[in-house]
Amino acid sequence: MTPPEVTNKLKQDFREKKEKLFLQHGGRQASLKFSLGYSLLVEEFIRSLAADGRYNFALASAGSFSRRELSPFSDIDLMFITDSVADNEKDIIDIVTKLWDNGIEVSHTVREFSDIHKFIKSDLHTFTQFFETRFILGSDKIYLLWNDILLDSVTEELKVKLINEMLEDIQYRYAKYDESPKILEPNVKLSAGGLRDFQAVEWMYMLVNKTLLNKQNETTQAESFIHQLRIDNYSTAKECARLYESYNLIITVRNILHNISKQKNDRFEYKDQKKIAGMFYDSENAIDLFMKEYYEAANVINRFSKSMAKKFNEELTNPLPDSLSIELDEDYSMKARLISFVGENELTISSILRGFYYRGLYSARFDESFRERIIDTIEKLGNKISYETESSVFFREILKLPRNVGQTLSEMNELGVLKVFLPEFKDLIGFLQHGVYHFYTADEHTLMTIKNVEKLEREHSQLGKLFTSLKDRETLYLGLLFHDIAKPINISGHEIIGAEVAAGIMFRLGYSEEEIERVSFLVKNHLYMEQVAFRRNLNDPETLNNFASKFNSTDDLNLLYLVTYADLSAVNPAVWTSWKSDLLAEL
Repeated sequence: MTPPEVTNKLKQDFREKKEKLFLQHGGRQASLKFSLGYSLLVEEFIRSLAADGRYNFALASAGSFSRRELSPFSDIDLMFITDSVADNEKDIIDIVTKLWDNGIEVSHTVREFSDIHKFIKSDLHTFTQFFETRFILGSDKIYLLWNDILLDSVTEELKVKLINEMLEDIQYRYAKYDESPKILEPNVKLSAGGLRDFQAVEWMYMLVNKTLLNKQNETTQAESFIHQLRIDNYSTAKECARLYESYNLIITVRNILHNISKQKNDRFEYKDQKKIAGMFYDSENAIDLFMKEYYEAANVINRFSKSMAKKFNEELTNPLPDSLSIELDEDYSMKARLISFVGENELTISSILRGFYYRGLYSARFDESFRERIIDTIEKLGNKISYETESSVFFREILKLPRNVGQTLSEMNELGVLKVFLPEFKDLIGFLQHGVYHFYTADEHTLMTIKNVEKLEREHSQLGKLFTSLKDRETLYLGLLFHDIAKPINISGHEIIGAEVAAGIMFRLGYSEEEIERVSFLVKNHLYMEQVAFRRNLNDPETLNNFASKFNSTDDLNLLYLVTYADLSAVNPAVWTSWKSDLLAEL
């Protein structure tokens, strides 16, 4: 039994070190460095409090504690591992009581070896959590045996089952917290592009490779994992560096959020964005600058997560020999819907757009090497872009795809291609539209309008029939792509300025005067139909006459109807209602 005076001294030392650590890392430095320091401090304190016992069990950290990525108010999760709970119950209770009495409010579970096979059959979610532990004290032999049995239990069949369940969990999480990394008030842990996206890949990596990431060197699991990705050639040095900086930024925000709230808090609300932005930038538009940085980091994590999840899933469920590779042209080949660049020439915007055309046409994805080459090329090009005719041709071919237009443009945006090919789109990326209705950044909202209108192909509604019968979808997609293009210039009147910007872009890309005029009409009037439908008396002949006079043809009316639907449906999941649908249909 440790004397009370010794325990009090340990407690006082811990409190002083913790306060010093929290003061040192309360702002921009509240990052993985802080999380590692805090995690090691808690580990040390737990060992000190329990150092007087010889235990027939292993005590391990779990969750964010095992990753050594504790935020100020994170749960401190512990796992006791034993071959007999009954034989060790008193010692376990004593340790947990001692920790609580000394200010460490732990959450703990007790596991026996038999739990491994028990949870394989009954609860795969809990079973997966067994892979994320780190030894703290007790019997290292028991801990090592636990891990050996755990890894031996992972058969090829179980790998497939677990990966599929993880993919389902990701979709469930996206359904709850949104699948976009560019929502205005994200959950830094659970939204797309948040910490959980990265951690899900860590779990998949451990399962696929039957390994653990719990090395005892003084580093966070994220840093160890990123280093391992580079060693295993899963990613390039540049991509790993981007990944580290992005994850570090999200952790930084989480740590500061906890400090601001004085509690566990992962919701990044507007009021907190303003506070944190002020710590990063001394500028009137600090929030705009910082949130662009945040969204870029979330985008890097999200695209990494999606790419790796698909890679692991395809490796396990659909491995194909190289002989089944299809040659798309002299520069591109495809195997199992994975597109590779095999050309010998340097990438150009034209060749990149050609790759995206194939990606959309075949509902495929790019391999890691090609993704990295695209990112490197875009970084090198910067604003030095020549609009060769071939680029415009492939851009137009993308807009004419029978499906996946919105998804293809979104992927171009993710990899930075869209802002280089269309410099006017650059300021739309990460542009904040705080207000009652808006849920997404301006670029995400814009691309979502195209995705939403494409979904109408599967509907039998009036809108669905109109979209299906549409002969000129390219005009519709251009109208949607440019409808908010001028918001960063001036939100008030953006539809008027936007029509001029759209005309300039289309002229540069080689569109005809008639095509330019039609798209400009849609951009200029994209707010008009909803204003009449929701604010005017539809039984008034004058209202209807004035409305009808706007259109040269029913085709123009149908296009504007589809633009109005797409715009409203992409503002916020709750904005498009049956009431609005009925009023627009009636008009």
